[in-house]
Amino acid sequence: MIIINGIFENGMFIPERELTDEEFATVTSEKLNGLDNTKIFYQGDEPEQTMNLPSREVAAWKIKGILELQGLTEPIEGALEQLQEPTKTLAKMAWKHSESFSETSQTVLFIKTVCGLTDQQFKNIFDQAEQVNI
Repeated sequence: MIIINGIFENGMFIPERELTDEEFATVTSEKLNGLDNTKIFYQGDEPEQTMNLPSREVAAWKIKGILELQGLTEPIEGALEQLQEPTKTLAKMAWKHSESFSETSQTVLFIKTVCGLTDQQFKNIFDQAEQVNI
């Protein structure tokens, strides 16, 4: 397994380094991990314990409600407007029309990056959103 750190900019993963030709030749699958800003390249079979990592899904309206209460909606929508096409159109559709958000989704990763939220802070947003019962 090869783990490469990186950053997310404009909704895209930018690695700290590229795979060497030798490494690339051995890769059988890859996985983007937005929770810790890494990309994992598997060499051979993917380890059983990583195949089904838990990821909560919460209704999008609940997440958006918590973000609005925290004053974060405006910065998110402003950042969406700054994206380049076609990412801009697709990201706006995901923001406006998703029925739920997964903790490991690209949308959530974008929100965390734009708002400067830590993994723990966004976990708290998910926790709060799960408690909403209207």
